[in-house]
Amino acid sequence: MANPATAAEPSVMKLAKKSAGESSFTEFTGVTKILEFDAVAGSGVAKGSKVTVTGLEPATTYIYQVGDGTNWSATREFTTTSNTSKFSFSAYGDLQATGPADMAHWIAAGATIEAMEQKPFFSLNVGDIVDNDSRWDYHSHYSSLFDQRTGFANIDMVSGYGNHEYMGTNNAEFIKFLNGHPSLEPSTKYNIDAVGDGTYASVYGNMIVIGLDWESKGGGYTRSE
Repeated sequence: MANPATAAEPSVMKLAKKSAGESSFTEFTGVTKILEFDAVAGSGVAKGSKVTVTGLEPATTYIYQVGDGTNWSATREFTTTSNTSKFSFSAYGDLQATGPADMAHWIAAGATIEAMEQKPFFSLNVGDIVDNDSRWDYHSHYSSLFDQRTGFANIDMVSGYGNHEYMGTNNAEFIKFLNGHPSLEPSTKYNIDAVGDGTYASVYGNMIVIGLDWESKGGGYTRSE
């Protein structure tokens, strides 16, 4: 996710099979982006990190840490999927948290996932996870879910985008970067300003999950009360 920063330190992931332990960590370098949020409401500067790893084996539990090469997060884990006809996922949306009272329900949800014997393959965020994409205060609460509960940090995230993701920035640029959205950079081949640039698919076992972009998104959108 994001950490306070004023310079673009490297983004690094250390990864190993859980069975091999931390002594077998291999480092992978990713992309760092400094995110500058609204200068008036919910202001702040954060370092966003994205690291892509390929060649993972199915049905395998991996451990990982993320950091800048010197400072590292706690060790977390995830398990890759395999072809199966029996699996589950969790679904939620409309976090839009502004304080501890809002977060309490989400922290409890993370604890519920952690207590499940069979963990969900992924979490499905159906949208409006932030109230305004340009405000760091909303992103900080979203980020804290992954810091506080392994129930969120240890499973994959499939994110859809609603109208609130597109408030504050023309193309939901911050939340897309922090969610590792696959279509982040401008393209001359594909018109990313057209409806649909937030649409993508993920494969889990024998299931394809398709996220469809919000049809009225974009810089021309205005909201009236």
